[in-house]
Amino acid sequence: MIAEATRRRDATRFVALAAAVALAVFAADAVTKTMAATTLALGEAYDVVPGWLVFTHVRNTGAAYGLLAGHGWLLLPVSIAVAVIVPIVVWRAGLWQAQPIVGGVAAGLILGGALGNLVERAQRGAVTDFITVPYIPLFQVFNVSDAAICVGAALLLFLSTRRSSPSS
Repeated sequence: MIAEATRRRDATRFVALAAAVALAVFAADAVTKTMAATTLALGEAYDVVPGWLVFTHVRNTGAAYGLLAGHGWLLLPVSIAVAVIVPIVVWRAGLWQAQPIVGGVAAGLILGGALGNLVERAQRGAVTDFITVPYIPLFQVFNVSDAAICVGAALLLFLSTRRSSPSS
């Protein structure tokens, strides 16, 4: 009885946290994209922290970090699939059970990020990217949704290694 109540409480935490994080990411992404698009002309750059953080307004027809540019027709269904499938996989695989808070945050980051880019891509055919970190050349210009998806994926990787380790 106590184990079932604990499981139910953990499931509720996971779902509530995933929903709250997804909503926060979605809102932060929309606000920051709007701010970038209204304050910077297309192609304009602004040094926030010179040499370390630059805001550069670009329109990205590809996926995160400019991958698959010009293939928007492919990215809409992929974004929908990610937004729907990843939280379900996290749930069904039980990745959330060992650490429901981390699992909820991970699922929420991915869901919110996928929805943020999906909505803008559906409305405008491309997404607004504006964050550049020059000292990390691997990263192209990206946005809050891209960052949330990457952090969420890293957290899922962490959860999957914790789950499969002998000590868990």
